[in-house]
Amino acid sequence: DKTGIIYLDYQQPLAIWEFIFGLLKAKEYAGRDVEVAGWYRRSPVPYLEIKTIKHEGETRRCYALHGKIVTCLAMMIAGGVILYPMMLPLLQTIGLF
Repeated sequence: DKTGIIYLDYQQPLAIWEFIFGLLKAKEYAGRDVEVAGWYRRSPVPYLEIKTIKHEGETRRCYALHGKIVTCLAMMIAGGVILYPMMLPLLQTIGLF
């Protein structure tokens, strides 16, 4: 748009990491040139979901995507563990086990 503003979304899997970053490290980036890489997200207010932030040779990574993948895999495994005993009698009646 005409303002040239884009919002940056810096998320971590645990909110305590975000709090520590905001408390200790965020001042280092205020008013400075940084290089940000990530994913452009379209929404009513578009934003950039940050993957990495580079400043003076130092690179910081966001691990939100990794956290989402681990959570998804854990939920699938938990679902399988919970549903398998319930589905076993059905699978035996149709001859699969």
